[in-house]
Amino acid sequence: MKTQILLNSLFQGELQLTVDNETVGFMEISVVESRITVYRTVTIPEDHKNRNEYCSILLDRLVSYARENTLKIIPHCSYTFIRFKNNPYNYRDVWLIV
Repeated sequence: MKTQILLNSLFQGELQLTVDNETVGFMEISVVESRITVYRTVTIPEDHKNRNEYCSILLDRLVSYARENTLKIIPHCSYTFIRFKNNPYNYRDVWLIV
């Protein structure tokens, strides 16, 4: 498994998760100043067996990236928001509540 962040010149893009050179999930994001906004999390195909695992991997990588770069996360994505809300202690250093 491999993750990578792909941003265009406007700092919009996605965090991709690939398995065997095939994209199996992504998070739509934008990076502005010291904030990452997460708009949605998608798994491809919507395989219920691996969906939660892929979403969790994406979130873990996003949080790691934010911590490594001293960024805050604005979770507009329902998956990310629910994970943050259910575990506020784990994400207190990166969660920007707006």
